[in-house]
Amino acid sequence: MINKVITAKNIGFCFGVKKAIDTAREYAGEGVCTLGSIIHNKLVVDELEQKGLKTVHDIEDITTSKVIIRSHGEGKATYDALLNKNIEIIDTTCPFVKKIHNIVKKHYEQGYQIVIAGIATHSEVKGINGWCGNSAIIISSVDEIPLIEIEKICVVAQTTFSVEEYSRITKYFNNLNQKSVVVFNTICYTTNERQAETVELSRKCDCMIIIGCSDSSNTNKLLKICQNNCKNTFLIEKFDDINSIFSKLYGTVGITAGASTPSELILEVNRFMNDNVKEGSFEELLANNPVVSYEKGTKVKSAEILFADEKGIHVKLDGKNDGLVAPDQVELNNEYNPDNYKTGDTIDIEILGPRDKDTGCIPASKKKIEEKKLEDKLVDGIRNGEEFSITVSVVKGGLLGRYGSYRVFVPQSHVAEHYINDLTSYNKQKIRLTVLEIDDNKKKITASQRNILARERKEKEQERLEKENAVLERLNEGDKVVGKFVRSTPFGAFVEVDGFDCLCRIADLSWNRIGKVEDVLNLNEEYEFLILSVDREKRKVGLGFKQLHPHPFYDVAAKYPVGSVLVGRVARLEDYGAFIDIENNVRGLVHISEAAREYVKNINEVLKPDDEVTAKVIKIDDKNRKISLSIKAALPEEVKVEAEDNSKKIKEEAKERKPRESRKRVKIDRTNDNEPTQWSEGTTNTPLADLLKDFK
Repeated sequence: MINKVITAKNIGFCFGVKKAIDTAREYAGEGVCTLGSIIHNKLVVDELEQKGLKTVHDIEDITTSKVIIRSHGEGKATYDALLNKNIEIIDTTCPFVKKIHNIVKKHYEQGYQIVIAGIATHSEVKGINGWCGNSAIIISSVDEIPLIEIEKICVVAQTTFSVEEYSRITKYFNNLNQKSVVVFNTICYTTNERQAETVELSRKCDCMIIIGCSDSSNTNKLLKICQNNCKNTFLIEKFDDINSIFSKLYGTVGITAGASTPSELILEVNRFMNDNVKEGSFEELLANNPVVSYEKGTKVKSAEILFADEKGIHVKLDGKNDGLVAPDQVELNNEYNPDNYKTGDTIDIEILGPRDKDTGCIPASKKKIEEKKLEDKLVDGIRNGEEFSITVSVVKGGLLGRYGSYRVFVPQSHVAEHYINDLTSYNKQKIRLTVLEIDDNKKKITASQRNILARERKEKEQERLEKENAVLERLNEGDKVVGKFVRSTPFGAFVEVDGFDCLCRIADLSWNRIGKVEDVLNLNEEYEFLILSVDREKRKVGLGFKQLHPHPFYDVAAKYPVGSVLVGRVARLEDYGAFIDIENNVRGLVHISEAAREYVKNINEVLKPDDEVTAKVIKIDDKNRKISLSIKAALPEEVKVEAEDNSKKIKEEAKERKPRESRKRVKIDRTNDNEPTQWSEGTTNTPLADLLKDFK
C-alpha cells in the first residue's frame, strides 16, 4: 500500500528544451518544419504535428522556406547546406550545447584532438562532432578511451552525460602529464542537479517512477541511477502506463522526470498518485512533501485556474485548498485583466502566507514567480562561465555588488592577475566577471575578474604566437623586408616586421663606426632591411641595414683612381706603416717603404698621428676594399730628380774607391780638455760624412 508520494523538485522541461518547444508552438502552422524531432518525447511531437509542425529527418526532404534547429543542435555542415538552399534558420539550439560547439570549433582549429564523452548515436553528440569535421573520438565510459598519439587533447561532454562517469573520465585525462590536455565540464547544471537529486530520492524510496520517453538520453540516465539504488523502478512514457504498474507500488514512492517530459504529463501522474495514497496520510504528505506544502515561499507549478474576477485569480490547490492571486500580484509589468485568464488554464504561483480569514483562500503571487524566472534566467546564463558585468563597491576582503536578486562577492585575490592591496579605484566601477561558485540557497555568487583577465592575456599571447609563427614561416635568409624601428639597445635595434620582433645589430647598421642606433635610424620609422639569419627553433631573426647600401669605399675609390694624389690625415701607426683617413671613414695604407725617399727603419721617425700628408694612390683592391698609398710617390718631380742624381753620384764614387780593407779603430788623445774623446773611422774606410756631404 502506498503511504507517501515524494516528487522531485528538479523535474520537467529544462531551459533549453522549453525554449525549443515554445518556439515550435509559436511557428506551428506557418509553413515551418523541424529538422529531426524537436525533443525525445512522442507526446509533444504528436501534439506539434497536429498543430501543423512537420518533422523531417533529411535536408533534402525540406519543402518549407523555414526550418527549426532543435535544442540538440546541428553540425556546421548542416548550417552551410541550409544557407546554400536559402532556407531561413530558426535556431533553438540550447545555449549550453552552443557553448560546446564553440569550444570544439576553436580547439579543433588549433590542432587539438577532440574527445566527446557521450552516446555516439545521440543527436547532440552528432551535432558536436560536426564542428570538428566529424573527427572526434567518442566514448561512453573511461574503459573506452583509446591510446591517443596527438599531444593536444580537448575533452567535452554531452550535456546529459553521467556526472559520475564523466568524473572518472576527467580524472584519467588530467593524469596524462605528458599531454597538453584541456577538459571542459559541459554537463548542463540542471542535469547535474537532477541526477544528484535522483540519487538521494531513489535511496530513501521503496519505489521509483521515472516519467519520460525511452529514447531520451537524460531520462535513461535517471532510470539507470534509480535502478542502481531502488529495485522497484518503473518507466512511464504516457499516463495510461500508470495503471499497469500501480498495483506494484507500495510504501514511499518517488517521482522524477526527464528534461524532455511535458509538465502536463507530470501533473497528471502526480495528481493520480496523490489521490490514491492511503486514507489519513494526505495531511502527512502536505507537511513533508515540498510539492504540496503551502507554507510561505512554497512554489506551486501549474495551478489550475478556477475563475478570474476583479478580486484576482482563483486557483485550485491540493488538499481541498483554494488559492487567490490578488490583482497586484498577477502581472510583472502590465495591468491585471481578468479576461486574460480562462477557467482550466494553469499558472505558476508562490505562496505568500497562511489562509486569509476574510477570503478563505491561501494568498499567492504569480508576479513573484515571473520575477524569479527572470532572475533564474539571468543567473542560468552565467552558471557555465559566461561573462557578466556589475557595478561594485569596496568592502573588507574584496568587492561587492548585485546581479538580479543575488549578492555577488569578488575576493581581493580575484580582482586582478596580481594582488592589489588598495581597491579604492574600483569603488562604484563596472567590472567584468565570471562565476566561481553559486549558492542558490543563500543567493550568493562568488566571482572573479582575474580569470577573465588571465584568459584574455593567454588568448592574446596565443594569438600573438600564432601570428608570429606565420610571419616566421615566411621569412627566409636573403629576403628584403620592411620593418619599423621600435626599440633601441646598446647592442642594436629591435625592428618589428609584421608584428614579429627582429634584431639588427649595431655592427650591421652602418659601414661606418657609430655610437648609437639613433645615429642611423629614427624611432617608429620604417626602413628596408635584409634578412641575414633565421633561427625558427629559437624564434630569432637577424637583420642587416648597411648591406642594402653601398660601402663608402667604392665612392672613394671612384673619386681617387690609381695615380691620383690626395690629402689625408694620419689615423694610426703600425710597425709596417701608417693608416691614412681619406674620406667618409675610408682609410688607405702607406707602407713604411713608401713613407719617405730614404730608408725608414721606424715609422714614428717620419710620421705621427694627426699629421696631414699628401699621398698618391698606387693600388686599389676592390675585392678586399683596400687602398695602397705612397707619400714618396707624391713628392714633386724636381725633388725626385735631385735625389736620383745624388744617389747615382754616390754609387759612382763607391765604385772608384779601392776594395775595403780591414778597419782599425784609433783612439785619439785630446790634449785640450774642451775636445771630447771619440772613435774615428780607420784611414782605409770612406767616412760616412764624406759620402753624404753633397746630399741635400
